[in-house]
Amino acid sequence: MRDTPTVSVIVPFRTHGERLGGCLRALSEQTYPRERYRIIVVDNGCDGHVMQRADLDAHVRVVKEPVPGSYAARNRGVVCSDGEILAFTDADCVPAADWLEKGVDALLAAPNAGLVGGRIEVSVADPHRPTAVEIFESMTSFRQRDYIERWQFAATANLFTYRSIFDEVGPFCSQLPSLGDREWGARVSRAGYRLVYAHDASVMHPARRSLRELMQRSARMAGGFFELARSGRLPRRELYGDAALALLPMRVMRETGSATGRVHKLRALAVFAIVVAVRSLELLRLSSGGDPRWQ
Repeated sequence: MRDTPTVSVIVPFRTHGERLGGCLRALSEQTYPRERYRIIVVDNGCDGHVMQRADLDAHVRVVKEPVPGSYAARNRGVVCSDGEILAFTDADCVPAADWLEKGVDALLAAPNAGLVGGRIEVSVADPHRPTAVEIFESMTSFRQRDYIERWQFAATANLFTYRSIFDEVGPFCSQLPSLGDREWGARVSRAGYRLVYAHDASVMHPARRSLRELMQRSARMAGGFFELARSGRLPRRELYGDAALALLPMRVMRETGSATGRVHKLRALAVFAIVVAVRSLELLRLSSGGDPRWQ
């Protein structure tokens, strides 16, 4: 047991109050030795009553981060942690029972690993009657293997790293409203470390249901890309590559072929057209002097 690494699980929290309980229950029932990990929930301006309930578990620590933004919250969680390994997920995710075990195993098994990104499964509220947005999300979102193998980053909904790596490459960029995981992963890669995909370390992430939610996310992502370009945090050649990342949904929908019904695919394409329009308009607004959107 003494050879089993200690793990700090970082969960930033601002919204999704109705889902935090499910995330914490799943984390409390992990196959990983309970005395070797601790959960840190970072209150980024959420409902205090919900946080009090989360704090009832002796293995859950609740800390506050007043600066808005999920990356500032994650940085606060790391500062307040003491685990040898850091595991990141989101408040609306439900990790599999062996998530920690499989993620830690993958990190330890890979020589020179800088980070491990696990599988992110997208769930819909009613599989028999998915909304157009849910269809789009389930087809195109959280393509973790693509992120790692082609763009050298892992979504923070399912990410493992060593504390020593985090200390070496530095914290997430809290000035980014989105794509902070993209920028941080690029630093890990440039430092010479491997980025590893772990299919067996899985979490379930609910699809966004409404067009409004998706539009808000699309605007945030455009803001993140704009800030990356303006700040020079990514080399220009990598920024050009990110144009392909923005078009990843189109490639994924094309590759699904007959596996997806024609009507579903058409609905997803309509949603994608709206996403492209939102991103384009947001980039135009930011280029004209507007401020990035954080929500």
